[in-house]
Amino acid sequence: MPLPEGLDMDKVEAESLEMVENIRLRTLVIHGEYDMLVAPERGAKTVRSPGEHREQLLVIPGADHNDIMFTGLNQYFDAIEKFTGTA
Repeated sequence: MPLPEGLDMDKVEAESLEMVENIRLRTLVIHGEYDMLVAPERGAKTVRSPGEHREQLLVIPGADHNDIMFTGLNQYFDAIEKFTGTA
């Protein structure tokens, strides 16, 4: 899927990282392995951004951006349950 014309992903990434750096809560990042909208590498970079100490990253094998929950249904909800302590 092509990106919208004029979309500067470097700018979007920089702005996203800046916002993430201000979050002071634990964070769970879930990505699809084949996500074409937000590449898993960007999620991993978010998790490794400066000052981060509470993030977890889960990449769902075989999933893209829009089918992540259905492709990895058990992994998806298991990660949320574990993260929230409801498991």
